[in-house]
Amino acid sequence: MRPTFRPLPAFTPYLVVTVVHLLAILQNPGDIGFLLGMGAFGLAHLAYITLYLGPLRTGRIPAWGIVLGVVWWGGMVAVLAPWLGGLLVPVAVYGLVLGAAAVCALATRPLVAIGAAVFLVSDTLLALDRFLPGFSVLELDLEIMLAYCLGQGLIIAGVVTIARRRAGFANAGQKVANVESAAPLS
Repeated sequence: MRPTFRPLPAFTPYLVVTVVHLLAILQNPGDIGFLLGMGAFGLAHLAYITLYLGPLRTGRIPAWGIVLGVVWWGGMVAVLAPWLGGLLVPVAVYGLVLGAAAVCALATRPLVAIGAAVFLVSDTLLALDRFLPGFSVLELDLEIMLAYCLGQGLIIAGVVTIARRRAGFANAGQKVANVESAAPLS
């Protein structure tokens, strides 16, 4: 008997990126841990971009979205550059990938795009808090985590909506079948 190999689930690469990210943060405190964590998040955003422009794509990226993404990225680099020192290049590259993910999400359903935008707000607040002297917002850690969780939740809700529509459901709340109107099995 020959063994049969089943392909790995589609989410496997994303799970691997998440595990690597968590291990990097837990094992490496300080700037090294920050860089490894940021790199792992960058890989996760590249995975998001692949999903947004591939299986989750439902439309085109609007030109205004590209302009907004470039303005956000340029503004963040300009504001943070004087304070980044040796972290300028990695933070700028991560910001470029993060902004690109938010822009590419505009080619999907509105829930996914809103989730990506809220995630962008979370990371923007995090960057301003970490690098911009004097930046202070009441309960900032709570706001960052709420924005992060809300953003991820909206992305997931959007993905579920896309999957349900592609499976033939008119909307996310539609019943699978109306039992009373189903034809009897004979």
